[in-house]
Amino acid sequence: RVLIAGDGPEAELLETLIHRHRLEEIVVRLPWLDQPSEFYSAVDLVVIPSLFEGLPIVGMEAMFYRLRIVPSDVGGLPEILPPSWLFPAGDKEKLLETMLRVRASEAADILDENHRFITTERTQTRFADAFEAGLSALTR
Repeated sequence: RVLIAGDGPEAELLETLIHRHRLEEIVVRLPWLDQPSEFYSAVDLVVIPSLFEGLPIVGMEAMFYRLRIVPSDVGGLPEILPPSWLFPAGDKEKLLETMLRVRASEAADILDENHRFITTERTQTRFADAFEAGLSALTR
């Protein structure tokens, strides 16, 4: 099963594709959730097939919940995750291959390190301190 959470500008197109290809039994769309813990407790793997990206919130949330992440090789996640968890952006065959490999892999140490990273290195306090330091450097 594929769970898709949230509504974006492509929601109508996505709904059309799901119906056109008769994927209603496989693809489940959920509304945006203010408290995503229930959603994350229901998934094995988070896929982020972006063509461009910074460090996506969904990736940071998945790290917090100790989930495997399969992102495309763009943006900030390739700097954090193992190369074997990445796939070339737009390559659906490599996406499937990577999903299967990552899902079957032993990853406890990586998941624990991701959780540690997100709870110590990417906190609001650290962000605010870095932002303030950047502003101070600009005004010197």
